[in-house]
Amino acid sequence: MSASSILLPKPATEVESSKKERLLTRGFGVLLALAVYLPLQEKIAYRSDLWLPGWPIVTAVTNVLLLAGIICLFLVSSVATRSATRVQFLTVAFLGVGFFYTLGFVTAQIRSEGIHFWDDFADWRRWASILLLYFFTLRFLRNRKQVMALLYAMTLVLAFAGFNLLRENFSSGLSSTHFDEKLRYAGLFMEGGVNDLGGFFAEFIFIPLTLLGLETSRMRKAFLLGVVGLSVVACLFTYSRGAWVGMGAGLVLYLTRKSVPLLIVVALLAVLVGGGLLPASVVDRWNMTQDKGGQLETSADMRLVVWQEGIRLIEENPVLGIGDGQFAETVRLSKYDNIHLEPHNMYVKVAAEQGIPAFLCFVVFLLLALFAAIGPKDPFTREVFVAYTACWIALVVVNMFGNRMLREGLVCYFWIFTGVIAWLRTEQAQRVNAPG
Repeated sequence: MSASSILLPKPATEVESSKKERLLTRGFGVLLALAVYLPLQEKIAYRSDLWLPGWPIVTAVTNVLLLAGIICLFLVSSVATRSATRVQFLTVAFLGVGFFYTLGFVTAQIRSEGIHFWDDFADWRRWASILLLYFFTLRFLRNRKQVMALLYAMTLVLAFAGFNLLRENFSSGLSSTHFDEKLRYAGLFMEGGVNDLGGFFAEFIFIPLTLLGLETSRMRKAFLLGVVGLSVVACLFTYSRGAWVGMGAGLVLYLTRKSVPLLIVVALLAVLVGGGLLPASVVDRWNMTQDKGGQLETSADMRLVVWQEGIRLIEENPVLGIGDGQFAETVRLSKYDNIHLEPHNMYVKVAAEQGIPAFLCFVVFLLLALFAAIGPKDPFTREVFVAYTACWIALVVVNMFGNRMLREGLVCYFWIFTGVIAWLRTEQAQRVNAPG
């Protein structure tokens, strides 16, 4: 069996077509379990360590699920066919992202003489494993009923994340008159994941919005609308300004493509809310971008300084970069007591650590992912495609202010959502080319 036959989606055989409305087909159950488990694994790990300290249960479950998915790649029956052209290009670019990430790992070992080999290898294995989610989604989906189930699973996790965050914030002084770092809570992503949690809400609020456009049941629509509102409020209380900008950009695109009058109504409501209903701590956080003298506050200024350092590293190491994970080890900000700092920009990080070829591959992949969600489509795929393009915009913007594609619990939903787009594009091509 060739590699392409394993990684690319195939249409159901005649036997499978009679069961096309089945929900738990081979492989899909594993994908569904991963969609629920991966964003929750850090939270579960924290809880399990309180009950069973030292037991690697959470990691073991992740590995078992990923292994089961790999086995299913070989077991799921397939029929040789040609995939949609856009999906073929997207898949090649996606493989390129994985290749350059692996090359960056090798470069890092050469530069550091393998001092942290096992820690670096663990990071590489974990991140490379999450890339499999794209192929799992592309291969294991068999019908639109499964697409709906997968989106609902992710919506439920999003709802839990919002509830978990707000519950904690209410107990910590949610409506404080001044912003304080103590108000920030990382929720699902635990220590160090506050901005990632903001990115989670900013990027994936468009999953329940997808379902909102597809559902006909009033009760389900009400539930989905509630999750959307919860996600907006939760994003505000992550106090992540990059996430606010990303969510705003995505919502503007989404509403523009759905209905310009609706965009105007929402914009007016946003102005009214921003004019007096936003909590003082949220307003205070936004105003912190500049100090009283009109200068950038320390956090924003440090980002500009570290980006300049990143550009210097790119100029000095344009082909292979300095090696994956080496940015913070290499950069010292003389303006801020020579502290080590990550670039807080995914594009600078990729170009500096993996080289300009890797950066170009990464950008090409993002553009091909967007291209796959553009074009003529039926009402079902249109709803999904419109929401995906908004998610794409949010992700692109959020990653301008942070490295938001390195935490597997966050990026896993983007890989799955991209896989859904690729599967729908393939299904659409198969319908067009079907005889009769």
